Amino acid sequence: MPELPEIETIRIHLENSTPLVIDNCIVYDDRTIEKNHNFAEIVNNSEIIGIKRKGKYLFLELNNGYFISVHLRMTGKFYICDDYVVNNSLSVVFKLKSGKSLIFTDSRKFGRIILLKNSDFDSYFVKLNLGCDALEITLSDFEYKTNEYKNRSIKGFLLDQQIIAGIGNIYSDEILFKSKVKPNRAVHTLNNGEKYLIFENIGRILSSAIFTKNDATAKYISEIGDKNSEFNITIHVYQRENQNCHLCGSKIEKLKLAGRYSRFCPECQK
Repeated sequence: MPELPEIETIRIHLENSTPLVIDNCIVYDDRTIEKNHNFAEIVNNSEIIGIKRKGKYLFLELNNGYFISVHLRMTGKFYICDDYVVNNSLSVVFKLKSGKSLIFTDSRKFGRIILLKNSDFDSYFVKLNLGCDALEITLSDFEYKTNEYKNRSIKGFLLDQQIIAGIGNIYSDEILFKSKVKPNRAVHTLNNGEKYLIFENIGRILSSAIFTKNDATAKYISEIGDKNSEFNITIHVYQRENQNCHLCGSKIEKLKLAGRYSRFCPECQK
């Protein structure tokens, strides 16, 4: 599932590819477009003049008074390519005046694109109820949140998009491994040093995972989530259950928390 680093990589990729003028939009799967049956008609011949992100959401501002909200969810991909193949995963194609195409593919069809008038954007954004962006949260905000949600497990705390926006299962596992904290620890059991380590590692790990190699970014984005895709950081615990810990050699273990599986080292994390 794409998390903040992958969405930020997409934002940078699109920003570096401007101007992005939509010549023609083709919707291959109506399920992807939420609540607007005139989507293609409205976005045709418009230009993307602003590209923003909060958490796992991407927002494209058009020059015709509309915004496009993009949420990739589980298996969505959103990238620019020279050519594309029409298959069951292909959901939406924005053909650009440059001759390239901006495509949205989604094998599991959970991803959504929403078209909003500028005047409706603020109310829509409020309804999303997102917490502080994980790359923008301050230490004081983080400490306040840990006091407010002190009875949550630290894993559930990191996953909750209304607390901190942008962290998912992959990077929460890696943040907690780097911070030497078990995922099932209640937030109120963490000492100040452990809280500070988690706060520091949120910024450090997410920033390191953003892919910025311009010549290879499109290929990287097109492969996000594929079975053999690679991360931009070393993965120490995520999906490594029963394998040896890179630091101590112990077997990585797995448990279910907040509806998701968490992996951790029983020796390195306390």
